[in-house]
Amino acid sequence: MKPTLFATLLLLAALPAHARPGGIGDRADIGCTDCHFADGAVAPEVGIEGPTTVDPGSESTYRVVVRSNAVATQTAAGFNVAASAGELLLGSDSGVRLVENRVTRRNELTHTGPRENDGSGEAAWSFRWRAPTIAGPALLFAAANSVNLDGGPGGDADALAMLAVQVGADATPTPTVTPAPACAGDCNGDGVVAINELILGVNIALGAPVAGCAAIDTNGDGEVAINELIAAVGRALSGC
Repeated sequence: MKPTLFATLLLLAALPAHARPGGIGDRADIGCTDCHFADGAVAPEVGIEGPTTVDPGSESTYRVVVRSNAVATQTAAGFNVAASAGELLLGSDSGVRLVENRVTRRNELTHTGPRENDGSGEAAWSFRWRAPTIAGPALLFAAANSVNLDGGPGGDADALAMLAVQVGADATPTPTVTPAPACAGDCNGDGVVAINELILGVNIALGAPVAGCAAIDTNGDGEVAINELIAAVGRALSGC
């Protein structure tokens, strides 16, 4: 006998909410803790590898790499990558898929399923990025999750990574060295440099008013150069 629609809905409702082996978007700037929690697991090391200087409109290959710090228990990983500008593209890696960010309506990248670590405790994916046609700084950022593959949300630890890329020549003159503020890129003064503040810095570098985040203009010349954006990325990763 065929199951009724009501019985089918009950079955679907009974499935665990975390039973989603394929990755999702909208997490590259906030992490994966909406669906996973560490429960004592050690956070992985996450990095984005690839060229940091590219020509406008060019395409380049990048990798997001997740290094487990608990290889005995966290045996696989997943990721979500986004970009402040340009276009993320699929490359030759069949384990990567495009997903639309529901807020920005821009394409992001995520995994088709968890990727098991290699012998050195790493899981990695390759992808392509098409640079914007206008010169200036851009930012690639990622959230990655190191998981234990037990089918549940616990014991999975995430971490964030960012990579600043200069598109075209940096026309900003070399600034006079001046003391940097207490925390470069901390626009709201809360002691933390968040992804949205880094994106604001990129927008200022592209022509937005510097008054929107004076803390990222470390030399006070009224402009944001790639070295100032990199300094802010460093603060975001290591803290103020």
